[in-house]
Amino acid sequence: MGAGHPVITNKQVVFAHSFKQTDKICLFDAGSGAVTMKVHDKEWPMAPATDTAAADGLLRWMEEYARRLSAGWYGGCKSDSMAKELMASGVQIAGAISLFPRVYPAAATAITRGVQVTWSSVFVPQESRLHGPGRLMFTYNVRYKLLTPE
Repeated sequence: MGAGHPVITNKQVVFAHSFKQTDKICLFDAGSGAVTMKVHDKEWPMAPATDTAAADGLLRWMEEYARRLSAGWYGGCKSDSMAKELMASGVQIAGAISLFPRVYPAAATAITRGVQVTWSSVFVPQESRLHGPGRLMFTYNVRYKLLTPE
């Protein structure tokens, strides 16, 4: 692959990819059954391989993802700047799923003076230093909803 693209082995299958080509991709390793996230040449486990020969990492990851979708943890969005850029260039997008949690315990909600505020955060491993002294990077999402008309 070209510059900026992660190296993928012949046993790995891409099953999810962010809008930007140089951003993260999610891989299923058909050899070990593990599910990983890869950015450039760094890789993080999402569903480690099990000790059995089941190679069920992708199934376990999809089951958890489906459970969270059906429980309302995640919701649809069209506000992503990259999605807007793609749509402006003529690419048809039915929608996207925001991976910022929307429900407790992964998100907090408060109502004050007729405004509902929901806050959540997501760990960003590709921007963090996980070993030794360094930093942990999180990204935050704050949503406001006016509950009473002015």
